[in-house]
Amino acid sequence: MVTKHSPTESRCRNANGFSIVELMVGLAILSALLALGIPAYTTYLQNARLSANANTFLGMLRSARAEAIKTNRPVDIILTDQGVGNYDLVAAASTVSGRNFIVRSNLTAGPKLVDSRSAQEGAAQLVGIRGSVPSITFTGLGTTTLGAVGRINFTSPDPNNCAAKNGIARCQRVCVYPSGRALVCDTAAVPMDTRACPAECQE
Repeated sequence: MVTKHSPTESRCRNANGFSIVELMVGLAILSALLALGIPAYTTYLQNARLSANANTFLGMLRSARAEAIKTNRPVDIILTDQGVGNYDLVAAASTVSGRNFIVRSNLTAGPKLVDSRSAQEGAAQLVGIRGSVPSITFTGLGTTTLGAVGRINFTSPDPNNCAAKNGIARCQRVCVYPSGRALVCDTAAVPMDTRACPAECQE
């Protein structure tokens, strides 16, 4: 015998919702997905931060070179730990690990601030910086006074966390040539990868 239910009874049965067991299973699945996704997202943010800082520095290098050509005067880009608003343009204390950048034009009337960037801007304080040189000078011809390729590394606060050292961070390197050419490369990319650092820019 087939039992027939009234429309009212059917609506009540459909409105019962989820059981406690079903909710618990759903929450367990959601927790597992979050546990898998959060580390990957954290790594993505870290790598995006490294790339953004390296490309910001590359942009400042190009700005410094353009200013040197335009004014036909030497222009320096300096890595320093001097704070914002306290830049000594005459005797800026440069250091290979400086996280503040100054672009300084050496005019006849005295040095002029062209551009600057503080390590406190955005998340730059979460990036480690280490250069093979503490400053780079562009001449009026657009070349640099470097005797060899200059390298500025952008790493996570722990340099050993770079993928090139079996870590997870895609650390970046800015290479500056004596000719004035500059580029950004990935320190962990293999030679056939277009992101790889040229042989002359390897450490």
